[in-house]
Amino acid sequence: MDDVLRPLGMTVSQYACLEVLQLRGAQSSAELARSSFVSRQSVNVMLKTMGRNGWVEVSSEPVGGRAKPYLITPHGVGDLVSARAAVLAVEERMVARMSQRDRATLLRLLSDCLGGLE
Repeated sequence: MDDVLRPLGMTVSQYACLEVLQLRGAQSSAELARSSFVSRQSVNVMLKTMGRNGWVEVSSEPVGGRAKPYLITPHGVGDLVSARAAVLAVEERMVARMSQRDRATLLRLLSDCLGGLE
């Protein structure tokens, strides 16, 4: 994924963060760190870069405490659409040699793995 995201000026962690914000809405930096599998320190550096890129902004309203959550911007949504298309192309190449039955089995097994993390 790095190879297809790099030309878009995006890292895999930034892509994951944008996907989380698009899916779940406003999130604190701690929530984004957990969802993007990066440390709290790393997510803060990443969010500053993403803010400079115009992908995220800090909400003026705190949610559930003092921390002000991050939101995806319209520019971030636009760049996420491009990144998602590139990532989906990689995913399609990855399973291209698999039968539909094997794809369904893989999806079920990965869903089971994800369920084990909840």
